[in-house]
Formats: sequence, structure tokens, C-alpha cells
Amino acid sequence: MGDRFFRQLLQGSAPLMVWALHFSAVYVLAEAGCGTAIEPALHWALPIASVLALATIALMLLLRGLRVGGRGGESVLGTASLGSGVLALIGVLWTSLPMLWLPPCGWP
Repeated sequence: MGDRFFRQLLQGSAPLMVWALHFSAVYVLAEAGCGTAIEPALHWALPIASVLALATIALMLLLRGLRVGGRGGESVLGTASLGSGVLALIGVLWTSLPMLWLPPCGWP
């Protein structure tokens, strides 16, 4: 019983974990990398991290859709995992928006 519960909990919250990891990585890299030797790498590393996070969450949603595919009803877990996936996609996009307008370490 306990193993199934934690597997379902992980399945429903996995997109949110990807969002949290992306959020932490982007802000830690942007803050710690400014003024150091890795600053030039931030110009390509941060957008790549965002694309990878978006692709991972989209893949999770796609696999979820394929799993639900031919079934008639939708469970609460399925609805929650869909909701968390959409919320995570919006979160990653929102976190990534400043990269479109600002350089990683602010204005020179």
C-alpha cells in the first residue's frame, strides 16, 4: 500500500519537482556565476536549462496522455498530474522570461 502511494505521489508531483529544480538552478547559477569565470557560459547555459526543463515537463505530459489514451474515465491522480504539469510549464516559462530581456548578470 505504502509503495503504491509514494509512486502515485511522485507521478503527480514530478513536473513540479522539475520546475523547482529549474528555478533553483537558474537563480543559483545566475547569482553565483556573475563576476566569476563562468559568467560567459551563463549566456548559453541558462537558456539550455530552460529548454531542457520545458522538454522534460512536456514529455511527462505526453507520456501521461498516452497512458490515459484509450481509457474511459479520468482519475483524481490523472487530473492532478495534468494540473501540476501545466502549472510547471507556466512556472518554467515565467522563470525564463527575464532571460529574453536581460543579460544574465544585468546591464554592463
